[in-house]
Amino acid sequence: MERRDFFRLLAGTTTALGMARTAGHVYAQTVRPTPSCPDGSEPTPRQTEGPYFKPASPERASLLEPGMSGARIVVAGVVRLANCQPVPRALIDVWHADDRGDYDNAGYRLRGHQFTDDQGRYRLETIVPGVYPGRTRHFHLKVQAPKGPVLTTQLYFPGEAANASDPIFNRELVLREVASMVAIGLAVGVPLALALARIVQAQLFDLSATDPAAIAGAAGILALVALLAGYLPARRATRVDPMLALRYE
Repeated sequence: MERRDFFRLLAGTTTALGMARTAGHVYAQTVRPTPSCPDGSEPTPRQTEGPYFKPASPERASLLEPGMSGARIVVAGVVRLANCQPVPRALIDVWHADDRGDYDNAGYRLRGHQFTDDQGRYRLETIVPGVYPGRTRHFHLKVQAPKGPVLTTQLYFPGEAANASDPIFNRELVLREVASMVAIGLAVGVPLALALARIVQAQLFDLSATDPAAIAGAAGILALVALLAGYLPARRATRVDPMLALRYE
């Protein structure tokens, strides 16, 4: 199994895009997959299933239940083979702690499995897991192509203080954020625009090339375009029924 961006985690508003909000507090920024099928990809790291795995979880695309606390998130994407071909009917089994860091060992709360559609797509609704002693915030999952072996691994959140002290943590399984890429683009673009101020000013009438309002407006438009670029593929992914994706080899 090669490493890729198994999924897209979106946070910010409770919309069909899968953005998460709790008590008015935004948990995270938009997260994007890593590049698809890069040359020289390393196999997806295997990790222990831990002591809390239970077989025979219910088949469902949403782990949410009435009265459940915690920031809600949607995880969506595509399961692919090492050659980039999508994997239809791939089994994805997920389990994780609740927002207090506790697992349901008596029942199947925050446990479930589903199968990718004909194009290898999945979508999962759940909550952001809590941390508990010795572990950082994470999801557990098993992925299996039809009649293939099982890959057991874990997925981690970026920017968690406990990542540094978790002995199982693997940075190759950390999600990357789209919002950070937007910030980088603006950080590079705005200085370049200022550097070309004389050229811009010669083309404008009754407007300074370094006008703060104009620069702020341009930056806002660039940010909006970047976010829309992430919105469209996420919208397509949320129209289907499956979850946490890994590339299977």
